[in-house]
Amino acid sequence: MSNFLSPEQIIVLKWMHKTPDRKKADKIKAILLLNRGFSPEEVAEILLLDDSTIRRWYSIFESKGIDSLLKYNYVGSDGKLTTKQINALNNHLDEKVYQTAKEICKYVQNKFGIKYTTKGMTNLLHRLDFSYRKPKHVPGKADQKAQEEFIEQYTELKETKSKHDRIWFLDAVHQLHNSKPANGWMKKGFDYTIPSNTGRQRVNINGAYNIEEHNVIIEEAESINAQSTVALFEKMLKEQPLGILYLILDNAKYYRSKII
Repeated sequence: MSNFLSPEQIIVLKWMHKTPDRKKADKIKAILLLNRGFSPEEVAEILLLDDSTIRRWYSIFESKGIDSLLKYNYVGSDGKLTTKQINALNNHLDEKVYQTAKEICKYVQNKFGIKYTTKGMTNLLHRLDFSYRKPKHVPGKADQKAQEEFIEQYTELKETKSKHDRIWFLDAVHQLHNSKPANGWMKKGFDYTIPSNTGRQRVNINGAYNIEEHNVIIEEAESINAQSTVALFEKMLKEQPLGILYLILDNAKYYRSKII
């Protein structure tokens, strides 16, 4: 039971093995290993299966081909929810975010009178293309008109400034000296831990970025305030002795102080 595959078949099977379906991938590996001369017992040991399963897979492949081997004959039971109810649930979940599948089970029971287990609801949510993750942050006070005005002013500034002038974008970062856990799918029964550091020490960096020359100037300080910002300005003046420094920065208090 070896060398029964053509080179073309081997290439196709290796390409098909990229499937995310683990069971299909195991079937393909079994055929490739048998082709290399491994016995059904050896293949079963490698794939943590029994040799009768490997023999059955080979028999199907030999008589009916790879498509029949990878085909699932199991037919699942009818879903608990009707198509209309599923559409209604889909629309509801588009408008409201639940933290747990258990909460959605409760909603479905109250709304449609149908009970779901947490696992069953999780499977249904996956089939409906929902996933468990954190929402993304977006600016909470974005003003589209102000943004359009800024783009217009910024474009005009780039076109009219002299060759010695530079445009700098300023902002500060405050790196916490610690790790920050986030949500994720983790195996049940196992505790995943992240070592933490004691205290809440931060690294405070004020920086300026020149978008044309990709030049960066930074000032690290115990705290970001007017004084540390002045120190950053002094570094920028040394870096750019000629021309005007156009500074684009946010609305932080230390940027609006009288000293600045």
